[in-house]
Amino acid sequence: MLDRTTRTFWGVGLLVAALLVILWLIVRERPVDEWWLAGLLVVGAALLFLWGRSAVAEVPASAASEPVVPPRVREFDTPAALAMPAPAESSAAPTPVEAAAPSPEPVMMGFAKAEQPVPASSDPDDLLIIEGIGPKMDAALRAEGIDTYRKVADASIADLRAAVEKHGLTLAPSLVNWSKQARYLADGDQPGFVTYRDYLVRGLEPGQVVSRDYVVTSAPAPEVPTIAEAASAEAPAKSRAKKEPASEKPAGKKAPAAPKPKKAKAEAPVTPDDLKVVEGIGPKMEKALNAAGILTFAQLAEASEEMIRAAIEKAGMRFAPSVPTWAKQASYAAKGDMDGMKAYQDQLTAGRST
Repeated sequence: MLDRTTRTFWGVGLLVAALLVILWLIVRERPVDEWWLAGLLVVGAALLFLWGRSAVAEVPASAASEPVVPPRVREFDTPAALAMPAPAESSAAPTPVEAAAPSPEPVMMGFAKAEQPVPASSDPDDLLIIEGIGPKMDAALRAEGIDTYRKVADASIADLRAAVEKHGLTLAPSLVNWSKQARYLADGDQPGFVTYRDYLVRGLEPGQVVSRDYVVTSAPAPEVPTIAEAASAEAPAKSRAKKEPASEKPAGKKAPAAPKPKKAKAEAPVTPDDLKVVEGIGPKMEKALNAAGILTFAQLAEASEEMIRAAIEKAGMRFAPSVPTWAKQASYAAKGDMDGMKAYQDQLTAGRST
């Protein structure tokens, strides 16, 4: 007797064969009387399927009358020491069941409990490049959580003062300009930061005065005459000095006749030097100096620092931290000692003496 799987297999096979025969008859356009093979295949497949269904529906009576045998369970002898006594029957009323204590959280042996990831903080910046911040100031600011350019820029003078004074640092007058410098760095304006830092003198702007309470005041810049104004002011004084001895001569002697004035020789035009070879002087600085009458290395070497600053400030420029070294650099060039000038410039940093 064929089982159900075999009958299903043959039934499907006969149906597929019948379909192939039908397709062949249609393609060949065969008459209907030749379709008997396809009909036999379909009938055979139907009989196989009906046979399988009737076999499933029929249940033998012998199988229904057979007794159900329970599974055998192997019994083991329990030692007397492990035998548990039967609970004694109690006539007392049952006590209410106490609330079970919450079961502890299961712990996996050998595995630690996963911790929540801590977001990484922003990387600290190099605060030492800010003019006025040294290693101790840097350590004090970082201890108070001020470790980036953005935090320094956003901090007020009171916040910065409290941070440094908390660690015993009290003398920091340049603290008033830390936020301004850090603002350039926080905004990514490196050229602006370098220009502003070079403008500072020991961390302070020229003319800036800071009290012990970090109150900022600006000292008025002294009015310094230019070289041309100084020369015009000295001319009347010299003429008066020459006339005074003549008035002190005794009245009895006849004063000698004054010599006839000589014709003034036309002064030779001054050939200006290239002042840009002086480290710290650019095209705009050179124009400002020339406008004030400083055209040659010799004139620049004789000019004082006040005169130079007055000349460049008159042209609207204030960023010139290398002014104190210009006269000395120009003195080498005025003598024609360009090697000495180059050796002196090698000792400078951005035109400033270290």
